[in-house]
Amino acid sequence: MKGWIPVMDGLHEVATAAAAKAGWTGAVLPAQRVSSFLVFPVVEWLPGAAARLTAGQDAQLDATILSMWESWPLEDPGQPPSSPLRVEGFVIPHKWKSALNAAVSLSGYGKVMALTGANREKACSSMRLMEADLAGLTVVHAEAGNVELQVRGRAGRHPRARRSVSDRYFEELFFARACTPAVMRLSVSA
Repeated sequence: MKGWIPVMDGLHEVATAAAAKAGWTGAVLPAQRVSSFLVFPVVEWLPGAAARLTAGQDAQLDATILSMWESWPLEDPGQPPSSPLRVEGFVIPHKWKSALNAAVSLSGYGKVMALTGANREKACSSMRLMEADLAGLTVVHAEAGNVELQVRGRAGRHPRARRSVSDRYFEELFFARACTPAVMRLSVSA
């Protein structure tokens, strides 16, 4: 796995530094599988999160209910709970081909970033950086404590992506993950 950072202890801190270097806002959650890719979701808390936590409303992961919530007419009274967070993007610590596949798969939900490691010449070759630029993929290289932005990718989700029930599902899934005791301790200590 030369040139790419394997998922290991301390990688969350590197992913957090990489997101900051790219100018992303929000909290970097611990690594989890999303659409079969192991990624670090980056989320921004919304006012709906405080209301949900105060009311004791857990994350809702039932697709039928989420579909109903997403199609609820705005003019109707008794609105469903608002989204607790917004997906800023995904930090992807994979080999190049997997990072590109993840970027294509996840770019409809937010920004995407490939996090490269040792062997800068291979990981950040001009061909790979051009490929990343074309795909809208941010590339950040991290080595020996230094974090450098190589390519600034798309400023948001893919322009042709439209909001769907899967957006709300990921928001609720990440809300559930962010509210676990281990992640709450991580957020408070950061």
